[in-house]
Amino acid sequence: MGTETSFPLQRQHTLNALHQAVDGQSNACCAPLSGFGMFGWILEGPADAGNAMQGDLRYGLAYLGHMIDQGFETAFAVVQASQPPLVCLKTWEPGEAEPPWPAQTWSLIHRHGQEHGHGL
Repeated sequence: MGTETSFPLQRQHTLNALHQAVDGQSNACCAPLSGFGMFGWILEGPADAGNAMQGDLRYGLAYLGHMIDQGFETAFAVVQASQPPLVCLKTWEPGEAEPPWPAQTWSLIHRHGQEHGHGL
């Protein structure tokens, strides 16, 4: 047996990491980095949120799972000390440069396919 983890296990590891990062709080606010690519999500949140498409933990899990299934690179980060937890989700095409994170203080960044995320 090789040391590589199977795709389904890597996918589930990333989804579990998001669930654990917000301590299972279903009211966590998850939003894509650029506000794009969120089919079926509703616009909500304060006007100063940049009118980003946003959703709760269930939507964040669905978004990451879908983008992983589509072959995108994915990552998420949690804004330090945010309550409810604020999570930034990002995806990018394989082979492209990873988009930069917004200027925030992050308590955790997790990239799909890596064994462990890291706190900042």
